[in-house]
Amino acid sequence: TNNKGDINYLFLNHMYKHFIFPLVTYDKKHDTHPVQTLSIFFSNKFSYTQTSKQLFIHINTLRARLKKIEELINVDFKNTDNLMNLYIAIRAYQSEKLINKD
Repeated sequence: TNNKGDINYLFLNHMYKHFIFPLVTYDKKHDTHPVQTLSIFFSNKFSYTQTSKQLFIHINTLRARLKKIEELINVDFKNTDNLMNLYIAIRAYQSEKLINKD
């Protein structure tokens, strides 16, 4: 946002294009729910064990999904800037979906 609290839609569109669009497109073809996977992974403070339990998948399946996500959007989860941008993009996307449901 700017100093008036207005949302920077140019930045949001860039975030969607870079982080969300490739994941949503991939999900339509493969039904692996990458945005949901990441959201739960973030909510569980990057715990592979907790996330795999919550998603009802094997921990190695989770590791493979996360690796695929890194490849799809060209990020490294060891890079905190990548994680922060991805987190912001996911939360904005989820908020937008909630707003559009009403």
